[in-house]
Amino acid sequence: MNKAKEASEKTGFDCHKRILVKGDATMTEEAAKVFARNKIYLFGNESQTVGPIDAPMAVHLVMLGAGIVLLEGIRLGKVEDGVYLLNSAPINLGCSDGAPCRAVLMSISTFRKEKYMTDYEVTNTITPEEYMEMREMVGWRLFPLEQAEQGLKNSFILVCLRKEGKPIAVGRAVSDHGYVVYIADVIVSPEYQGQGLGRVIMETLLKDIKASLKPGYKVMISLLAAKGKEEFYNKFGFISRPCEGFGCGMHQWYLAE
Repeated sequence: MNKAKEASEKTGFDCHKRILVKGDATMTEEAAKVFARNKIYLFGNESQTVGPIDAPMAVHLVMLGAGIVLLEGIRLGKVEDGVYLLNSAPINLGCSDGAPCRAVLMSISTFRKEKYMTDYEVTNTITPEEYMEMREMVGWRLFPLEQAEQGLKNSFILVCLRKEGKPIAVGRAVSDHGYVVYIADVIVSPEYQGQGLGRVIMETLLKDIKASLKPGYKVMISLLAAKGKEEFYNKFGFISRPCEGFGCGMHQWYLAE
């Protein structure tokens, strides 16, 4: 698990949540429970069943019960270890709990050359001047530099991606250090939008927030999505408002006379 996670961190995707195993390998029920606890999305292997041939049901119940998609009987003999883009389209069969599919792998490095970038540096600092310039680039409201300096200084978590020393994306969270965290900023320079950097920012913020919690603690994370960006944040588990259980989010700016 750790090896797969390390290999995927630089891609901007949570690739370690989708695992393909090469060779004649099956899984024990105990191993299935580990994958279930780690909330894996997909598991595939070359054998005709994920579980042991003589007793596959227990493994299937654990993994399918956790919502894990199983991809069995794939051919990986000529595939080298690495990170790939998987396209696995099943045949639409009615009244069935499984179906044949055509599974295709494409090297993630080839895919990323077309759209995504990895040659950036992850830092946790940004100057007030750089921060205000980032806000201006995306058309956000500006305010005195002194306020920006204090806001950055009092940030709970700050992530800044840089390319050749220049900030190209920034994310920031603030906290009451109790049970409330607010994601105040996710800004990507227009020149670098659509290249997976927003996802990197969000995954890093959420990972650091989770790491800050003591055992048994819980925290409510809130944010205000820019118009049209709601689906992006839905992918990270955020609930769009209004909905059945919650009203609209609200905000206002105060201006001192």
